[in-house]
Amino acid sequence: MKRFGALGFICAFFLLGCGEYKPPTSALDSLPTPKPYQYQKAWEGSEKAYEEFQEADKILKAGADLEEFKKAYLLLSSAGKAGNLQAICAIASLNRTGYGGFFKKNLQNAVKYFKIAAEKGYPPAQHDLGSRYAMGEGVEQDHKEAFKWYQASADQGLVLGWIKLAQAYERGEGVNVDLKLAIQHYYLAALSNKPVAQYNLAVLVAKSDITSANKIDSHKWAIIAAANGYNNAVSLVKLQQPLLTKEEREYAEKWAKEWLEKKQN
Repeated sequence: MKRFGALGFICAFFLLGCGEYKPPTSALDSLPTPKPYQYQKAWEGSEKAYEEFQEADKILKAGADLEEFKKAYLLLSSAGKAGNLQAICAIASLNRTGYGGFFKKNLQNAVKYFKIAAEKGYPPAQHDLGSRYAMGEGVEQDHKEAFKWYQASADQGLVLGWIKLAQAYERGEGVNVDLKLAIQHYYLAALSNKPVAQYNLAVLVAKSDITSANKIDSHKWAIIAAANGYNNAVSLVKLQQPLLTKEEREYAEKWAKEWLEKKQN
């Protein structure tokens, strides 16, 4: 009877399962974590150059008339010559977009200035130069060259660089298609709380066999992207809900809620 009683207790223990859902192991947890973006004081050039850039940036953001724009452009030019890479990148952006009716676009000049700042190691310029090559804007389209510059910006922790690398690996632009590396780079950007990366991660993981827990992982990130205001993610969450068990759905919802709370604190 003693042997039967012990066996009965063990059976009851496992049948009840202690009442707690045990989620499958997520392969995403073993992926690398983001390298933090570290602002470099050297990008500012001299103290005067930085002050000139700040003044010009303030003028342009406030909406400059012709005379104010001329003043801002002269300040940017002076700051750029003194080594302020932010100013050089700003001049590139002005050439790319134009400003009001008194500064026309010059896409070739935009590429020239982005390249100056990119070659000196400024991540936003590296990203923007990569985008010019990817789009063939002001330069002949070259996805391999675009990938090179996206990689340079991502290596310094620029989140937009991770997203562009993920898209390149997903689409096979400048590199061979590699969905595992696409997921890895979307994951880096998702951890930095970028909704577009969170949504794309959810979509790609749902299609992938990278993890046996892909349904749950996908639902976690779809919930987070939706909570961050990404509209397509709202539809994805609704689409996924019937495909999950009650336990899987509740676990994903709890995980997403806790993750968002940690980000807010």
